[in-house]
Amino acid sequence: MGRKQEHELFVQNLTGCSSLTVFSVLACIALFVFLDELLRLSWKKNLVSKKWTNFLLDFFVLVLPVLSTVTILSGWLTSLLIFLAITSLFASAVRIALSSGMTRQKDDLQVGEQAQAGRQSLEFMVVSQFRGCVLLLACVTILAVDFPVFPRQMGKTERQGYSVMDLGVGAFVIANALAAPQTKEMERSSWKMVVKEVQDTLVLLILGFSRFVSVLLTDYPVPEAEYGKHWNFFCTLAFVKILGRLAAVLVPPGAVAALGVCLAIVYECCLRLGLYSFVLDAADKAVPASSSSIVQFLIDNRSGLSSCLGFLAMFLMWLYVGRLFRNQRQSTAAILRLFQDLALYSLVLYGATLMLPLPSRRVVNMSYMFWVSYQAMAFLAFTLLTRLLLVSIDQSSAVLLQSFDPRNVKSSLWNIYQAFQEGKFEVDLTSHRASLFTPTILSAMNYNSMAIFLLANVLTGLINLSIDTTKCGDLVSMLILTAYLTVITSAAYFLYRRNIRLPLRLASLRPFCLPKTKVK
Repeated sequence: MGRKQEHELFVQNLTGCSSLTVFSVLACIALFVFLDELLRLSWKKNLVSKKWTNFLLDFFVLVLPVLSTVTILSGWLTSLLIFLAITSLFASAVRIALSSGMTRQKDDLQVGEQAQAGRQSLEFMVVSQFRGCVLLLACVTILAVDFPVFPRQMGKTERQGYSVMDLGVGAFVIANALAAPQTKEMERSSWKMVVKEVQDTLVLLILGFSRFVSVLLTDYPVPEAEYGKHWNFFCTLAFVKILGRLAAVLVPPGAVAALGVCLAIVYECCLRLGLYSFVLDAADKAVPASSSSIVQFLIDNRSGLSSCLGFLAMFLMWLYVGRLFRNQRQSTAAILRLFQDLALYSLVLYGATLMLPLPSRRVVNMSYMFWVSYQAMAFLAFTLLTRLLLVSIDQSSAVLLQSFDPRNVKSSLWNIYQAFQEGKFEVDLTSHRASLFTPTILSAMNYNSMAIFLLANVLTGLINLSIDTTKCGDLVSMLILTAYLTVITSAAYFLYRRNIRLPLRLASLRPFCLPKTKVK
């Protein structure tokens, strides 16, 4: 058996893990980010997002822990999650106590030249953080899956089931929808904007074609069952982007989400009427000579083409969620209402997932849409709450300390939560200082998202062509993965620090910025 066949067998026929395992991984990542932000908050004099010291902090507190979570620590996820939760609570309490008597100086609020930047909404920060985490996890797993140190149950499932890597393209679609201009400018969409979207989509199509040609020339092992013989991830994103823009132009803004729901229902009916069996079970039989090349193309790429309909439905529904984010007032009560809505939607979708068949990434059935959506909503809700907590600690530590009784933690936390809802604690959620809590590496990866993901794909291919990753021990695997992540994050940070924005990105987050105001 050749090396290519061995590699294909190594990453194929995987059955996945439990939904709770995937949730635990995401929860650990969210807590890593929170601890990173808490350290940033404590590091007041160096709270400038483009310092190399902040990059090193993020790399050791966020990047390496994320890598460890899906590799050497994957067998202790529950213990790790409990440890991180306790550490986060303890660190928050200590931070509140230590800063209760401090008053920030004017110089502390004006952090260098960046203080003149536009003020950003809290929702912008949360969505930016979500996108950065999605990209970071994707960059980690696309190479880690080729090493034995990565648990097989976290790899992409062959037919149906739950796994960390199955979240990948679904999470990218959600991130794209949250950041898409449609969510802000749906009411004034025009064909001119469609033309611009087509131009941006051409870049994705070129990347998709380039990937197909490079795989063909290098004989790189790629499972055809995942997308098809010619189709790939970049083609799927291009398809969703352009049709999503057309829907925003042709359909009234209030009906876009309804269109997504209708498309999801119709597509699910098609799957149950035979499309599901055709995509997953049909053997790759030779097409009769009388059949056209178009028919052959459709059969060869049935997984990628059919899944596009599911991803499009999910994209349209998440445009509505994006509008919820943008339409929020910048008050603590409004943010808490958004948190409650996200948490409630997540629970409802979780319950719906339990009543449906197992999710399948290859066909993107309704169960898959609900599963990815409730995981994303839970992550966004937690991030929203922790960011509000960070801003509150920074601006109202003394007030929080007076309301906290260590003898009755549960009651104290509930009283503080109610006080926020009633507007008794008001903090400046759009302060420039608050925007600097976001880990530098996540901001840097967002800055050139598609270029960084393309770099990760290229490095993954070069490493797999250079060495037999399936035979590497745990130590060698971790060293290679660490070096790989060092190159990716350093490149992202270098471009970010130099303000170099390459014409390759998923979607611009700039529409989230509030009007520029002078810092007093």
